[in-house]
Amino acid sequence: MSDKNTLFWLETAESIAKRQYGGQYTLMCFQGGYRFCFGIVDHRYDIDKMVAGATMVDAIMLGVINETRAVNRVLYDPQETKAPETYAEQPKENSIEESIDD
Repeated sequence: MSDKNTLFWLETAESIAKRQYGGQYTLMCFQGGYRFCFGIVDHRYDIDKMVAGATMVDAIMLGVINETRAVNRVLYDPQETKAPETYAEQPKENSIEESIDD
């Protein structure tokens, strides 16, 4: 990834960490890749809960995306903005079945 892209994700992660986590985030490097989370890892079992990425930027990017999705779920009522999940849940205005019955 480009340096601009790397800088963007790092600055975004730092901004979220400063606003919501007292400026703390955790980034770990392992043989299989990187792990990232906001806040401090208190126990080794918490490492499994961290997002994983092949590169440092991938891990940070996934952490930021997961955090912003979590914030959106808390701030916005999912029932108000929920789209129909199946065809059966969609409104049946002017459907073929109604015009045949008339």
